[in-house]
Amino acid sequence: MRSSVIALLAIGGLVMGSAASASVLCAKKNGVVVLRAAACNKKEAPMNPVALGLQGPQGIQGIQGIPGPAGPGAQTAVVTATGAVIAQSGSLVIAPLSIGPGYYSVHASTDITTKTVVVTTFATVSDGSFRGAPVYIVCGTGPNQTDCSSVPGVSNDNKTLIVVTTAAGDSSTAAHGFSIAIF
Repeated sequence: MRSSVIALLAIGGLVMGSAASASVLCAKKNGVVVLRAAACNKKEAPMNPVALGLQGPQGIQGIQGIPGPAGPGAQTAVVTATGAVIAQSGSLVIAPLSIGPGYYSVHASTDITTKTVVVTTFATVSDGSFRGAPVYIVCGTGPNQTDCSSVPGVSNDNKTLIVVTTAAGDSSTAAHGFSIAIF
């Protein structure tokens, strides 16, 4: 009778072990094994389920799953005040615009209307002057885009931006180097 009670408790511990991972088997001084929710009582000793043979050996490694699709990645560029690209990742095409200093076209390989765009200016040894905040507009025909069809050299295709770098005080444009990230 006693061994069947212990076996029944051990099986119950295995079944409940998956539902309550903090459960512990405890042995009383008289040999009765009980299942406790968190810890054994004072006069009980915790039992090791592995030593009792209640846990089998680890199974073999499963097969490797198929790789997921590549993430969207970011298209980035570092551009000088003249419009020359110093470094980039992605396929951005950047050129200064003839409408004035500080105007640049940035053409991406994909639609950017739902992307996040970050533009910052930076100082160099030859251009350490104060500057204003850079501004950009997305060229396209959607509700949040600007129609840029009248700007020479700019596509109106939801893949093109016009970046404008400004002088201190944001009152006029000025050619400054900038970094751009589209993700």
